[in-house]
Amino acid sequence: MLVYVRTAQENDALLWLDENGQPVTESPVRVLRAAACTAETPSLPRRADHHPLVSQALTIVHEEKKHIQTGQLGRRTGARYKTYERLNEFLRQRQGDLFLTDAVRAAIQAVYDHPLTTEAADKLHRQFRLNINDDDLAGLVTGLHKDDRLVLVNLHDPALREPRIVCSLGLA
Repeated sequence: MLVYVRTAQENDALLWLDENGQPVTESPVRVLRAAACTAETPSLPRRADHHPLVSQALTIVHEEKKHIQTGQLGRRTGARYKTYERLNEFLRQRQGDLFLTDAVRAAIQAVYDHPLTTEAADKLHRQFRLNINDDDLAGLVTGLHKDDRLVLVNLHDPALREPRIVCSLGLA
């Protein structure tokens, strides 16, 4: 069976499990090749153990997530990581500053807790290439957060942070 899962951190996982629930390969190319078929390929009835195998796939994704070395913020070259690190340093340097608002702190926490929207990541990457200064970065991130365009998940709804099964497909 093939299972496509979107994790709570908005990462995608594609798994190919054998009939015993063991991973066959981690190669997305091999998984997609195994799923390839023509429009004339007839469908087959669902296996009796289809749902337990999907559950096993979720368990595997959850276990592998514990061993990923990129950390919660992703790669060091990513917009989320760079934004969090720059703004965290910005906070440290300006500790006690009367003009540093709770909005900046809330935006930094949102970046830490949730993945960026595509719009926010694109804007931040562009600004990093243009060597944005810390004050302007704080203003940009705070503005995006205020307009609910910074992160993907509603901060007040933990149910939205659950992994989602996008698709499951049995193979014969």
